[in-house]
Amino acid sequence: MQYRVGAAGPWTDWQVATTETWADYTGTDGLTYYFRSRAVDDAGNLEVYPAGDGDTRTTVQIPVDVGYLQGHVYEDATSLPISGATVRAGAQTTVTDGSGSFSLTLAPGSYTVSVSMPGFAPASASVSVVRDQTTTQDFRLQAQPGWVVGIVRDNATNAPVEGATVSAGGRSATSSTSGAFNLTMPAGFYDLTCSKSGYLPNSIPIAVVAGQELAADCRLDPIPPELMALLRGRVVESGTAQPIEGASVTASGVGSTLTDASGNYDLQVPAGTYQITVTKDGFTDAVRTVTVAAQETRVLDFELEREGGSTQTPPSDILTWVMAVAVLLVLGLLVAAYLRRGREPRTPALESPTPIPTPLCPFCGNEVEVGTARCPKCGGTMTWSRGKTSDRTHS
Repeated sequence: MQYRVGAAGPWTDWQVATTETWADYTGTDGLTYYFRSRAVDDAGNLEVYPAGDGDTRTTVQIPVDVGYLQGHVYEDATSLPISGATVRAGAQTTVTDGSGSFSLTLAPGSYTVSVSMPGFAPASASVSVVRDQTTTQDFRLQAQPGWVVGIVRDNATNAPVEGATVSAGGRSATSSTSGAFNLTMPAGFYDLTCSKSGYLPNSIPIAVVAGQELAADCRLDPIPPELMALLRGRVVESGTAQPIEGASVTASGVGSTLTDASGNYDLQVPAGTYQITVTKDGFTDAVRTVTVAAQETRVLDFELEREGGSTQTPPSDILTWVMAVAVLLVLGLLVAAYLRRGREPRTPALESPTPIPTPLCPFCGNEVEVGTARCPKCGGTMTWSRGKTSDRTHS
């Protein structure tokens, strides 16, 4: 890098064979300085200096009264420093260093300080600079996203693949019936991974540019049936054994499926070792590791605990409880009726009729049969009424 003083001054070497991208130059108040630079590549090719007034020029103007502005520029999402951001206050401009810091010497007054960086939304703030004092103002820039769009296709038939999982940088999407997917991503480099049960997973490198859309189709190779294994089982609630519908069952790096209304699932995977993760909102995750061979069917059942340890009483248990209470009530009523009956007065049993005594003759007391008109002993005459002797004569 060279400089010269004034438009007619000679060019003088300043920075030679340096890898630095910036340096401080001390000038004299009122003078204008011109700067030009050239570079050499790894092959030794030397660039030619630009003609005329070089790359840039600046006039040194030192105000009588000055204040100072300093701060840092960070990425909002990660709080990491941003190097190379442009900071402008009035006519003064600088760029942030490797730690994201900047400083400006300004005349006292009010300024709107703006910060810009490719791939980030610009930011600004109002500051007041006071004579002989340092004002600190930090900035946080939000990264502008990019977009990844594409179609997942069967590499054998070229048909779109529905329900494939497409992921990159911690974000994921599911392909539609037409195989299409869309991801919103921060700018950066990623591995885009596509997977679906019955297919070999595929990963492709992508570079996402802020504010731009990237087309990235993904092709999946079907797994030959003779190399496939089947995972199947049932997902229920721990403690109640009630089926859990809509639980996600995922085999690491291969694909996932959802349980049906009975809590059952089927998941085809290539032969190998997998971490099986089962998730459902409101429940804690369940994780198991399994190794399956080609053409093997492995049954894996899972029990999920409710978050917070609470359980819901299943309808069948409620019905059993209601029936038990009803039976107890009926038994209670029967026992009460029995006890009440024991306290009621009993109706006396009818006594057997008193045997009618053998009738006697009213004259001599001799036993006679009912209806006898004359006593065989004393010859007395008797009249009978209702089995008893009545009118009596004796002769």
